[in-house]
Amino acid sequence: MKAASVFVLCLILGWHLSAGVSAFALNEDQKNRAQQLLTRSEEQNLSDHELAIQTAQEALALFQSINDQEGVANTYLDLGRYYYAGSEL
Repeated sequence: MKAASVFVLCLILGWHLSAGVSAFALNEDQKNRAQQLLTRSEEQNLSDHELAIQTAQEALALFQSINDQEGVANTYLDLGRYYYAGSEL
């Protein structure tokens, strides 16, 4: 009986751990995608401020969805620069 309980516990823990690993991989994929969008927005800002803002906002949404605070902060910083560059002050 004790062996069966340990076996069931191991199965449950294994399932939870593999789900956690999958979630981590998904978050890394989203983080990479968000970073690619942010990099693209930096390039776009050289010629099209509005497009850069749209692309950065997509990156922001992804960073927020995975609760990446550093990515969110960097994106807001870039958005501020894009808005400033577009205002021609």
